[in-house]
Amino acid sequence: MGLNKEILLENQSMGDILKGRIPNKLVPLKHKMDGRWVDLGLGTISPIRDDAGNVQLRIFTRLDEPQYKISPYKELFTDKEIERLETDGHLGSTKKMKDFTSGRECECYVSVHEATNRLTTLPVDALTLPTRIYGKEIGDDIEALRSGKEIFVEDIHLKDGRVISGHARVDANRGDVVFRNDNNPHLRIHDTVFGVKISADIQAKLANHEVVFIPGMKVSGKTISTDLRYSDTGRPLFGNNARNYRSRLGEENPRPRQRVRRRLPSLPGAQPKGMKIG
Repeated sequence: MGLNKEILLENQSMGDILKGRIPNKLVPLKHKMDGRWVDLGLGTISPIRDDAGNVQLRIFTRLDEPQYKISPYKELFTDKEIERLETDGHLGSTKKMKDFTSGRECECYVSVHEATNRLTTLPVDALTLPTRIYGKEIGDDIEALRSGKEIFVEDIHLKDGRVISGHARVDANRGDVVFRNDNNPHLRIHDTVFGVKISADIQAKLANHEVVFIPGMKVSGKTISTDLRYSDTGRPLFGNNARNYRSRLGEENPRPRQRVRRRLPSLPGAQPKGMKIG
């Protein structure tokens, strides 16, 4: 369904729209017909770019059940593929089908937009894959990434001295590659933190989440000399934040930090956001 100026959107996320992403937040949609507003139910909008480069906005109302279970779409997928979409939200491979945005037949990445229960597609040839993730070369794994598989990227050295590992995949909802930090329980520190070379002893203290004074750190374009500490989840803390932080590591029964997925009574929860790839 096309979107025109007579569509009323309430509190829609323009940030996602401007980035070419389908917002997860559902809003009431109304359409003006014959001088009166017609309720279209809950839905969202998405920018669609045609082959000529023109961008149009289209609305996507929420389906009562996943689109891959509704004819004729369910005939496109095998039972194994439907199970993968149901459990993972992504096909985990590419599939030759009609791209929903351009209408052309091509190899596509396929994901499920959880908020609307609709399938999203991204043509393989429309995406330029990165050769690096946070500066780490992914090498031959780029072929696995291109085929729609999730890849493991190990020992990424960040500028703040942390070493992280995680998984990357193509997400058709976001039209890009997304990276998920695995948040390794054991914090590893590189020998340089915020541009300052540190000793093995300082590395060990930071890896143990201790407070250490580091002179001459380059942070947000400024040079600072202050206390540094890493939180339980590996986030760098400075100054008073570092000194006043209360770690729960080492407690006999530490309260786990849980990821809460907010849910409305009749709607699926919002998808977790992927980490931006540098």
